[in-house]
Amino acid sequence: MLFALKWWLALSFTGLLALPLARRLFSPLPGEGFPFARPFGLLLASYAFWLGCSLELIQNSLGGIAVALALLGLASWKLGLKDLKAFWARERQLILATELIHALAFASFTLFKAFRPEISGTEKPMELAFLNAILRSQSFPPHDPWLSGFAISYYYFGYVMVAFLAKWTATPSGVAFNLAIASLFALTVTGAFGVVYALVKREEISFHQAARWAILGAVLVAIIGNQESFLELLHCKGIGSPSFWEWVDVKGLAQAPSCPSSIHPVDFWWWWRASRVIHDRNLLGQDQEVIDEFPFFSFLLGDLHPHVLALPFAIMAIALALSAFYSPDLASSWPNFFLYSLALGGLAFLNTWDFPIYLALTGTAAVLGLSAGKGEITWGKVLKLALSWGALGVTLYLPFYIGFRSQAGGILPVLFNSTKVHQYFIMFAPFLLAGPVLLFPLRLPRTEFALIGVAIFLALLCSLIHRPLPAILIPTIILALLSLPKKEGPSAFALLLWLASLSLTLAVEFVYIRDSFGTRMNTVFKFYYQAWVMMGLASAFALYKLSAPGLIRTLWRSLVLLTIFTGLYYPLASSLTRTLAEGRDILTLDGTAYLARTNPADYEAISWLNKNVVGAPVILEATGGSYTYYGRVATHTGLPTVLGWDFHELQWRGSYEEPARRKPDISRIYTSLDPEEARAIAEKYNIRYIYIGPLERETYGLTPEMEGKFARFATLVYDKGEVKIFACER
Repeated sequence: MLFALKWWLALSFTGLLALPLARRLFSPLPGEGFPFARPFGLLLASYAFWLGCSLELIQNSLGGIAVALALLGLASWKLGLKDLKAFWARERQLILATELIHALAFASFTLFKAFRPEISGTEKPMELAFLNAILRSQSFPPHDPWLSGFAISYYYFGYVMVAFLAKWTATPSGVAFNLAIASLFALTVTGAFGVVYALVKREEISFHQAARWAILGAVLVAIIGNQESFLELLHCKGIGSPSFWEWVDVKGLAQAPSCPSSIHPVDFWWWWRASRVIHDRNLLGQDQEVIDEFPFFSFLLGDLHPHVLALPFAIMAIALALSAFYSPDLASSWPNFFLYSLALGGLAFLNTWDFPIYLALTGTAAVLGLSAGKGEITWGKVLKLALSWGALGVTLYLPFYIGFRSQAGGILPVLFNSTKVHQYFIMFAPFLLAGPVLLFPLRLPRTEFALIGVAIFLALLCSLIHRPLPAILIPTIILALLSLPKKEGPSAFALLLWLASLSLTLAVEFVYIRDSFGTRMNTVFKFYYQAWVMMGLASAFALYKLSAPGLIRTLWRSLVLLTIFTGLYYPLASSLTRTLAEGRDILTLDGTAYLARTNPADYEAISWLNKNVVGAPVILEATGGSYTYYGRVATHTGLPTVLGWDFHELQWRGSYEEPARRKPDISRIYTSLDPEEARAIAEKYNIRYIYIGPLERETYGLTPEMEGKFARFATLVYDKGEVKIFACER
């Protein structure tokens, strides 16, 4: 727990260091950006650290971290707002509430991670490999731990942030991994709290009233699940006919076992199905994978993936958009324009999909602020402002783009798949019920009702081509577009969030970004994830609007609250499953400790490598498929191996050419009886260490003669249990 305390203090110190700058940028908001100071400070300090290491002005060391923090402190002192005493007097209640919420969220999720700390399965080995590689790299870009001789070709900024805190606090990577998940959860909760507070407080209500609605916003964004979990409960209790469950068509739900005596489903990873609600099939009726994650599922799963690493910064971008909406001229002054570009541009380096989404949102918000209540929006200004931020944002992160290769292969039409309306409702129920209140009161002139007629025509057309969801979304979006310029204040911004989220979910009905999977799986995943965040924030404000007295409002509000209540079943039941029901002998934050139980020989050998090998020499180990135990040495040490998860390299680089060359060479070096052939391959890839463990023997069927050849040109430096490590002579 000492690591957890040091981690929390380091992150808090970074936030305090950046607070004067945050207050400058978020000054139009109630609270002046205090809920966003931690992610803002972490982004700025990590940027200075990354850029310095990329230009080799500083090293990836404690000294480099000190330089980055000093630069952040200097910028805050020179450019930030300094009246901290008056700020404390004005915002004391919000500051204390934010700190309490953040501390509770961080502590609770740290405890949860102590129950489920293992860094194994799904994408976790990849993420730990990146983190360890960054910790070992002297400069950036960091080396690719699964493709020696190459740099990481991925949006790795979030891993730099985690490594920054880990190195600063001397936290082992296996512990830092889990503390990062807890911090991301806490930052997401406080960020959502801050955005909703900034919306409702403008309605001239008391702090305590605003705080209650802000807490609801945090719950809607970060804690509730979709309605699939409640359907799980109904199914396991035997409620509903077989034909009903076949109609629901959530993959695997109709076949799930019953649980008459349990308060939660009992089959393996039942909580996973909530992230697979949307069910696509190809023309032959075969299943196609579609991912529809939401924040709590991500935190529960525990993957330190870019969409999770970027989440607090995406919410911070929404706060930036709100600040630009309240004070459009704020973002035009040079220091603020630079900071806006730095924050928005960082999203591309964190999770590239987010960058265009929040660039467009922030530009629209600024122009909407200029024209609020005037009845029109100058879309040319939106484009000009967004392009200006985008151009500088790309320039500021140019070293990342120079070495980045992507699997994206353009935009393709969605020809056959269409999201079922009831599955869409299962995914977003409380948001879809709450959001329409933001449209009222409608103040449209008669001329604009003609556009609504066009919308109805488009809806009928969509129905004819078997696309019922667009038939509902298109008229709603057009109505929101027509209503938006007539709105003022927080209502306009909340409607903008709801409109943007609906537009994202509509887009995946018609187009997807082509990638290695060849389906719309990732596009739905990335767009729905951001839609959830924006819908959750907008819905909290909509519920505030529904709190006024009146029969219709009361009935409407009750219906929304019912779906929120059923959505809360997911975090409660899934957390119980992941802690008590799945069992835990000891509590630990070390995500690598499981190796000592499951693969003790590898654990001891990896520990020896971490203690005795300096720098990043190349190590050879067995290679195999993705989502397997292969690549485990590189994963847990950060040492670059010749080839790790080959399919992931294809995803990151858009080409299988290099892995295809390396795979047979790795097989030959292990299986050849000729020491000279093995030596030549080792020299070809600049291999320093050769690892032979149970996995290598099983994969390549190694004989004593095959292993013995390495002694002809390499020195045996480790021989314990089932593992031998040879060091090639230089």
